[in-house]
Amino acid sequence: MLFSSAAAEDGFSLGQCQADFCREGTDGYLSFLSLFVSVVRRYAVPLALCAAILVVLELILAFNLKTAAKYAHYSHQLGKETLKLVADSEARDARLYQQNL
Repeated sequence: MLFSSAAAEDGFSLGQCQADFCREGTDGYLSFLSLFVSVVRRYAVPLALCAAILVVLELILAFNLKTAAKYAHYSHQLGKETLKLVADSEARDARLYQQNL
């Protein structure tokens, strides 16, 4: 559908192409390929820009995912150390309480 609208300027019609397919044979196929290549050449820069933007977005997402994973790992390690400190503190408080009794 996108190709049909882009190639409409060159006189391409999907219905006409399908109707003439058997009659034109290989010559029709080669003219279709020629038309397809010319349309791709005409829109090469916008297509390349879209592809480049998608690649940049994927790189940004990958970097953010890596950063989030590092942060989650750091937070998990920090949480373990905090729990250990709290447990040690509570154990020390309990020993002091028992000594004071």
